[in-house]
Amino acid sequence: MPVGSGLNFRTIQPNEGEASASLQSKKALASALDLDIHDLAMARQRITRFLAAFKRDGNGVQALQPLPIQQIYQRNWFAVTGRHVTVDEMGACIADTNPAGVLALARSVPTSKEESAAFTALGPNLGACLRAGTKLQASRQALRAALSEALYQRLHAPFATPAVEAAKK
Repeated sequence: MPVGSGLNFRTIQPNEGEASASLQSKKALASALDLDIHDLAMARQRITRFLAAFKRDGNGVQALQPLPIQQIYQRNWFAVTGRHVTVDEMGACIADTNPAGVLALARSVPTSKEESAAFTALGPNLGACLRAGTKLQASRQALRAALSEALYQRLHAPFATPAVEAAKK
């Protein structure tokens, strides 16, 4: 947790349970996550939905086959994430080309050896999927969120690529 965020483990615990957090705690958490306080509830709902989907649909995710890399990644859901479009493009690209790697990351415990191994394994995809000339400055948590959301979207709202449409005919 950032030092200046005003948060510590005791602040986070009530926010993870059923108890309602104070406005001050919500503001501190939103600040630490670089979110507007009004977006905090939506972000929490999305994260909860992703985690439930990975637990429930693990086999569905494991069945996703890698797709060839595309030149352009545009998805309707990019508009609601609040992230820069290049981060969501990169996330969609990696979820398409290495769904098993993103699943391994999503299932790893943050700051664990497994998470480090998953990020290392995704390294080539990060380079291949990041728009040319773009410098990525994101925390591991932000990357986890972007990649997990992209994988969730691929599973539950698949985007019809030209290659997929051609294969259907």
